[in-house]
Amino acid sequence: MTRVDFAFNADARVQQAARSILRHVNRGARLFVYCDDPDRMTQIDQALWSVSDTSFVPHERLLDEQTETLPIYLVDQAAWPLVATRVTEADWLVNLDDDCPPEPTLFTRVLEIVSCDEVDRELARQRWRQYQAMGLDLHAHQLSDRGER
Repeated sequence: MTRVDFAFNADARVQQAARSILRHVNRGARLFVYCDDPDRMTQIDQALWSVSDTSFVPHERLLDEQTETLPIYLVDQAAWPLVATRVTEADWLVNLDDDCPPEPTLFTRVLEIVSCDEVDRELARQRWRQYQAMGLDLHAHQLSDRGER
């Protein structure tokens, strides 16, 4: 069963996602980051280049001709069909979209980052209800003052 972890009260959604992605990559995970908002996709792309003064997180947008060697792929709705052919049961999905991803059950883990912004929180509540209706295993976490999770 797919487990969905909601991390609430992030200082900034994209920056917290970049920090979380870095932590999981350092633990050996491969992640797909889903977002269909071009501006937010650009933001996470840039944040992954500069998430740490000493770390670069290798990533690129998922395209058909790519190799399988990178730990992070950025995926939008148009590239989503490529996900099903590449995902393994060990891969994680980070959802940065306002809506649920097309097929969250392809993954064993989905990570949702939620900022303190009221609009972001309301959209997260809607996603929570959608995941719940799918019968997924939901978990809520409060981020610490430093945004750790």
